[in-house]
Amino acid sequence: MTSPWTVVCSISPDGDLPASEIAGLLSMYLFDAGALAIGETSNDETIELVAGFDDEQSAQRAVAKVAAHSPATIFEVVKDRQYLEWVEGQRDALTPTTIGSWHVRAPWHERNDAQFHDIIIDPGVAFGHGAHPSTRLSLELLISALEEDDERGSGRRHETVVDLGTGTGVLAIVAATTGRTVRAVESDIGAVAVARNNIEHNAVVDTIELIHQNGSDTVIARADLVVANVTIDVHRAMANAYKFADRIIVSGLLCSQVAESIELLANHRAATVKTFGQWAAIDFTSTTLRSGKNDRY
Repeated sequence: MTSPWTVVCSISPDGDLPASEIAGLLSMYLFDAGALAIGETSNDETIELVAGFDDEQSAQRAVAKVAAHSPATIFEVVKDRQYLEWVEGQRDALTPTTIGSWHVRAPWHERNDAQFHDIIIDPGVAFGHGAHPSTRLSLELLISALEEDDERGSGRRHETVVDLGTGTGVLAIVAATTGRTVRAVESDIGAVAVARNNIEHNAVVDTIELIHQNGSDTVIARADLVVANVTIDVHRAMANAYKFADRIIVSGLLCSQVAESIELLANHRAATVKTFGQWAAIDFTSTTLRSGKNDRY
């Protein structure tokens, strides 16, 4: 990183939206735009996000992409700000995520021998290490769905999982570790490289097909289990692609966006809605009966 730059976002409440909710949404958009790390400080009702980028061009592109989502936010592109030390500090602040027998950690964290499944995720420039609330919610619902399927036994479980917007690949890797065949779809080429490294590191190359394309262009089979940890605008764009899937897990939503998400999937019922602070995730099941050996309803 020879020319480190940061994007500083000064966030104030906007109408009925508190600054904390805007900051949570912008953090996801900034990661999607290529941020290497994001720090947050607050002062009364105002929040400052600091997002790190490799160069000025990347930082300026991110501002152009993200600013439309929050017109009231003030964006500033700044060089350095003790950037290298700051990025390392943000990465060091990541903590492992433990869900049941699963332990998701960065390469610099020690293995937890008490956990049966040890998943190593280097966040790189992609979103989704496991510590962010939206990723944790996705993991919780996905693990629950996979375990529920396993209890039903062969012939009644989802054998294929499609991870739309795979980011670091953490959800795809978890599914592949359980023996599923996985298609991991990602539109950002930088995130594809991060996911590929993580897939190789966790030795699940043979069971994950990593695809560089938009999720809305992905063909989804009716029997697939789909997981999408994406922002609401991406969910809108991709809803037609996966609306006939048997089971769909959507995360990356603010609690205020749950009702809209449910409306987008009229052929499904929201079997489970989980929240963590301002974030929400939904486990949808199809309301359309299927015939054949994979019937579940």
